[in-house]
Amino acid sequence: MSLHNLATVFGPTLLRPASAAAGAKIRTDLLAAGTVDAMAQAGILYCLLQQRQLAAQLSSHHRAPALLD
Repeated sequence: MSLHNLATVFGPTLLRPASAAAGAKIRTDLLAAGTVDAMAQAGILYCLLQQRQLAAQLSSHHRAPALLD
């Protein structure tokens, strides 16, 4: 499964929005707000997954010459 698909599926589950503080203004358009929240959560998780994948690729490239010695 691609990183984008993983982020889209698991982002909203893993990165839930903070609960509204007492006295906070209630959002009038909850559907639009929920959509923006889900898109932001997926974007954050996608960024984290990309960084982890890049770190894994870099570490595997650095280890390869040591195995050849």
